[in-house]
Formats: sequence, C-alpha cells, structure tokens
Amino acid sequence: MPDGSIRWQQWSDRAIFDEQGNILYFQGVGRDITESKVAQDRLQFLHALTLETSMAGNADKALQAAARLICEMRDWDLR
Repeated sequence: MPDGSIRWQQWSDRAIFDEQGNILYFQGVGRDITESKVAQDRLQFLHALTLETSMAGNADKALQAAARLICEMRDWDLR
C-alpha cells in the first residue's frame, strides 16, 4: 500500500465463452483477505506457543520457549 502496509489479496480469474466456445472476455474478481490472513497467522502462533510450552519440562523452559517464539514472530534478537 502507499503507506507501506502489506495487504493480502485473493484473485479468481475465468474466461467467459460464447455458444461456439470462443472466448468473449476474461473476468477477474479480487478480494482483500488481509484480516483472514492475520487471524490465521495469530492462530498458528498461539498453537505453536501452546504446544511448545506444554511440552516444556519446567517453567523456566516454558518461558524460554515462549520468549523464543515471540522473538521469532517479531523479528527480534533473543539475547
């Protein structure tokens, strides 16, 4: 987008034919699926967070796993 934000789009394209099977024109329909993509990414993150922390042997390992996943998601350095 002009402001630098990223948007996700989904497009469906198809040909429209006449009675003889000749292509008359092409039709393209697009829609913004950004909200759905963001929700899907958040759900995947929460699933990974739940799985990693539930498999940790103790609270310290669970916190380390959570910190690692958060840093990966945000592109932060984990120091």
